Amino acid sequence: KNNAKNFTAYNLKSDKKAKLAIIVHLYYPNMWPKIAEGLRNIQENFDLYVTVAYSNRIIELPKVSEYHKNTNIVCVPNRGRDVLPFLMVAERIRRLNKYEYLLKLHTKRSLHRKDGVLWFNEITETLLPEDTSLILSRLKDSKTGAIGPKEHIVSLSRHLGGNEAKIKELLENEMSLDKTEVKKIFKNLDKYPYFGGTMFWCR
Repeated sequence: KNNAKNFTAYNLKSDKKAKLAIIVHLYYPNMWPKIAEGLRNIQENFDLYVTVAYSNRIIELPKVSEYHKNTNIVCVPNRGRDVLPFLMVAERIRRLNKYEYLLKLHTKRSLHRKDGVLWFNEITETLLPEDTSLILSRLKDSKTGAIGPKEHIVSLSRHLGGNEAKIKELLENEMSLDKTEVKKIFKNLDKYPYFGGTMFWCR
């Protein structure tokens, strides 16, 4: 069955020297070559975690470079777009307590937009330039939180909409913030933008 209980940490392959985890939701396997091309630009050891729909469970992804140490293929239910699969894997690899930073990618086609594929190409090329050394050095700075394409920074205050109640619930119940702290956050929403497209590097 495709459920969260199957996502255990003990059967994941990881390299002791790798401080970077890359999580890719590969809903459209035919878009893998573009991602693989970008991953070749990373010159630091990394482990790859690829989430796929059950229909694509038998998939082979060759290593993209000498820095690519392990590939873990994880079947996920077709729910939550790219975000739920990311959270499921992120929670499991957090238990490994070995990675310092990660890169989140997915095969975004944005079928509601005519320029969906162009958008995907633009974001992946920004996140995976020919020289990724500057990104990696910034990630090693403890002051860094997340790195993403500046053209895709979105205002939380403008796009919060019907998510406000759920975000407050998560902050209070899952992140254990008291109501005073939560109120401060919601009074300063412009301080908390996010990356549209949900592709980014982070610590």
